[in-house]
Amino acid sequence: NYKGGDYFCAETLLGTWQCDYNTVIDHKTIKEIKFFSNRLCDITYSEGRDPDWFTDTYTYSYVGGYIKFTRNGSTYALKIDRFIFPELYLRDSFGEYTWRKVRSYGCGY
Repeated sequence: NYKGGDYFCAETLLGTWQCDYNTVIDHKTIKEIKFFSNRLCDITYSEGRDPDWFTDTYTYSYVGGYIKFTRNGSTYALKIDRFIFPELYLRDSFGEYTWRKVRSYGCGY
């Protein structure tokens, strides 16, 4: 499924992740993602050179090694390469990304 590391499942996503500076989805530079158990997540981002940060709510799913984000009919998928707590390594056709888990919900990591 992915290249080793720690065990990863949908519940592992729950909590807050800080994204490295190059995580860009739909021309938005992603700063942080908070995943909630009801398949919703809040994505905090900036656009272009605007110094302000914005937060939008997306629907997400974790299926077949991919995290998919959906909002207003558009879907973006990132493939999980590996998980070595607290870091999650992902990629898409544009590049590779690292997210660091900074807060968990519930138990486990």
